Amino acid sequence: MYQDYLKEAPQYQYRSTYVNSVKYLSFIILEFFHLAWLIYGNKLYYSTLNQCGEQSSLLSFMMLAVLIFGYFRFLFYITIVVVIGVIVYMRFRRRGEKKRNSKQVLKNLKKVKYSTIEKQAKESGQDIS
Repeated sequence: MYQDYLKEAPQYQYRSTYVNSVKYLSFIILEFFHLAWLIYGNKLYYSTLNQCGEQSSLLSFMMLAVLIFGYFRFLFYITIVVVIGVIVYMRFRRRGEKKRNSKQVLKNLKKVKYSTIEKQAKESGQDIS
């Protein structure tokens, strides 16, 4: 009962929004850190000074496996960003088509003067007021 009251309180709503924002921000920061670490790992692995393969082939294979895992992970993120970009582009394009179509419909409407309609109504005996 008391927990339900707390969930409805404005302070709790603000705190829950704040906590979610911190979670998302920390996730984004960690992912950028991971990207930087992956770039640094690439630089180390493909460096001419890398002697891991000569001294320990297991360590070299583990490093390569971690790099490949990172490649797939960021390929997944790039795919998500591209898909979101395409969706946004399609929505704006569809919105623009709707605007162009509505303007075309308005241009194609036949313009009729009110006096002509009034004259026809009087001839047929209808009251338009």
